Formats: sequence, C-alpha cells, structure tokens
Amino acid sequence: MKKIVKYLIFILVFAISLPFAFCGNVAHASADASSSIVSLSTFTNTAFKVLNDYSAFKNRLPGSDGEKQASEYIRKYLKDNTSLVAKNTAYVKDGIQEFSFDSKISGIYEKSQNIIFTLESSKETSKKIIIGCHYDSLAINMDQNSENYGDYIDSESINGSAGNVATVLSMAKLLSADNLDFDIEFVFFGAGESNNAGSSYYTSGISKDDRKNIIAMINVNQVAVGKQLYFYMNEVSTKPEKFVEDVAYGKKIDIELINTAHLNKSMLGENNALGLGYNHVALDSDNINFMKEDIPTINIFAGDYSDGVIIGRQEFAGEDLITYTANDNIEYILNNLTDYAMEDNMYQVFKTVYYTITDADFIEVFEDSKGETKWFYAIFTSENLAFYLTVVSFIIFIIVAMYIYYKLSIKAYHANIEVEFLSSVVKISDQLDKSGKDENVAKIVSQVIANDIKKDKTIKVKPPKDDKKDK
Repeated sequence: MKKIVKYLIFILVFAISLPFAFCGNVAHASADASSSIVSLSTFTNTAFKVLNDYSAFKNRLPGSDGEKQASEYIRKYLKDNTSLVAKNTAYVKDGIQEFSFDSKISGIYEKSQNIIFTLESSKETSKKIIIGCHYDSLAINMDQNSENYGDYIDSESINGSAGNVATVLSMAKLLSADNLDFDIEFVFFGAGESNNAGSSYYTSGISKDDRKNIIAMINVNQVAVGKQLYFYMNEVSTKPEKFVEDVAYGKKIDIELINTAHLNKSMLGENNALGLGYNHVALDSDNINFMKEDIPTINIFAGDYSDGVIIGRQEFAGEDLITYTANDNIEYILNNLTDYAMEDNMYQVFKTVYYTITDADFIEVFEDSKGETKWFYAIFTSENLAFYLTVVSFIIFIIVAMYIYYKLSIKAYHANIEVEFLSSVVKISDQLDKSGKDENVAKIVSQVIANDIKKDKTIKVKPPKDDKKDK
C-alpha cells in the first residue's frame, strides 16, 4: 500500500512539474536561438569585405556594363560564399532573370537582370519570405560651377546601393534557415533607379499560388548612411507593424517606425502627368511593387526625419545630401562622419530581420494581415482613378472657393450699406446741429442724399420701367 501511495505521489509531482519542464525547455530554446545571432565584429568583417569589393564597380547605371559586372559579382559571391541555391525556372536561368526596361536615363529600352538565390529550409515547405534590394546606382554632378553640372557621374554609391548589397549579401552568408519553417529567397533587383524596373518585372511573374505562399517581402534601401534607421510597412496601422515595432524595441534595436506623420514628398505621377501621383521617401523603392500585389512588406532605410515633413531624402538634418552625389564614397564618409559608424546601421538592419523572422509568431501575424489594406493600394495603383479623383477634388475646391467668395461678398455688401447709412446719418446730424432749425430737416436730408449719389456712395435704385414703351 505504501508503495502504491509513493507511486501515486511520484506521478502527481511529475504531472504538476511537466508543464514547467516544457516551459523551461522553450525558454532555453529561445535563449539559444537568440544567442545564435552573429556578433557585430563578425558581421562587420563580412559586410565591409563586400563593401570594399563592390564599390569598385563605380558605374552601375541601370542597364550599363557596370551594372552587368556588379550582377556577376553578386552571383559569384552567392555561389562561392553561401549555401544558397540558384533559382531555375522557365524565366530564371541559374539565378539570372533577364528583362528589358524603358530606361528613364537613356530614353531607350535597355537590358538588365535580377539575381535570385534561395536559402532552403531543412523542412519541407512551400512558404517563403523575400529579402531584397536593388544593386544598380546613379550619381549626379552637383557642382553648379561645373560645365557638366547635372550629368551622371561615376561613384562608389555607398549609400546608393553598395551598403544595401553588402548588408543583404551578409545576411545570405550569415543567416541559417535550418530552424525556420520557410525558405528565404534573396533577390537583387536590377534597374532599381529606373522606376524600380527590376522588382516590377519580378512581381509581374508572381502567380496567384506563389502569392499565397509569400509570407512577406523585406526591402533594404539606403541603410548605410543616416542618423536613424526607420522601418515602414503601410499607410495605415496594421498588426505586422505593431509586431515588428515590438520585436525591434524588445530587442533594443535602434529603429523607428515611419508613417503618415513623416510624409516628405508629394508630386505628380511620372507616368501620368495629370494623375494624382502620391509618393514619399518610404514609398520610393522596390517594396511598392510587392505592396501592389497585396504582399506584406517591411521597408528599412536610414535618414533623419524626426522634424516631420522633409522635402526629399535627408541623411542628417541641416547637412548636404550624400546619396546620389560624388561624396557617396567610403573615404568621404569615414573622414567627414567621424561621429557616425555605418557598420552599426547595417548590423541593426541584420538584427531587425533576424529577430523578426525567427519570432514564433512571425508567420501567423503576417499571413493574417493579407488583404487588410488592399483597398488602399487599389486606389494608389490606379492611374485612371487617381486622375478622376484629382479632377473631382479640383472641382470641389472650385465650388467651395466660389461659395466662400459669394458668402464673403454678401457680407461685405451688407457691411458697406451699414457703413454708408451710418455715414449719411452722421452727416445729417451734423447739418442739423449747425442749422438748429427743425424746418430744415427735409431739405438737409435731401441735400446729403444728393451729394452721396454724386459721389457714388449710395445704392442707386433702378428707375421703374416705362409701361408705355413696353406696350
């Protein structure tokens, strides 16, 4: 009997302790997962090796030979330094997706290519996320005293795209998909500086089934230089936005949310001058083409937008722009931004992506959000609807302006009558005081009115129509 009691007590204690045992294992597994992220020094060594190598391709204009050489470097790096597999489909050959695009730079059709490789999960899955950036770049001669002012020039374009490429290639090398329930597809878009042509071509080939299997797209854009990192997800609040914000702040990542409070560019659409082209810094990269496909996105970029509405890009408030200029090179950045470390920015991006995609709730949160903002982007991407909205808004503005003018005119009209009446009364009163005789009242009143009519200060009453003439 005593043995039975002991066994029962043992079973009871085991049953009570079982949930705590599993909680302990889960916490331990989570701690192990968090500790597996690479250190800043490891990431920096990898990223700066790429940064120095890649910046040697100084002419990376969309469709240029320099862009082609840069794409070959990326492809070779992925083959030689990572465990990623080159994508092969009917339209992608050994990781290369070629396409033609109407270049806004040359004005003719050019050829470019996307580079697509996959980090495959050890688990059988059809789900995937996309991590991408554009690898082309452009720089403009900003010297107003130069004969070539405004021309495109060769540049290392560190923030223009080299920093993006270095960050994403480092992710491809240092991330592991072994414990993830999805694949990671790394895409390097060509011709990004020509209306995001590479990502536009890529998304045009996404089937309905593929779209369902894409959990999210993470876009890395101009992250190397800027006072603060920002992440942008949508024009309206969504669950994924709150999720990423909680993950970033929970891991003490120095990154901020940018939303409609930081709109910084409003312009007419390039493709339809009459349309309502709505844009700002967070909607000026490859993420927009995935948003059009109702795919949740995270756009990560650097800058200084804490003061609110800023015109164009701004890396540091009150300082000249570095991106797109000849100063966008390693030497200038290291010598002039002595209190700033671009490797910190790039590593923070790596950490943000790592902690986001390894969180246990990542898939559920992002997949549940699909379709939440489809209505917004149906409007955003419709040039015809934008045109009609612009016209209707203009008509409404004119009607409201005319109504306000009418109301103010009526108000001014009555105010003028009141002023003139009071003026006449004062004049009559003055004349009466001077005359001192009551019998002169009618004469004085008629004289004042006659004088005011001559000076055109009173309302002129139209004479009655002559009935005889009418007959």
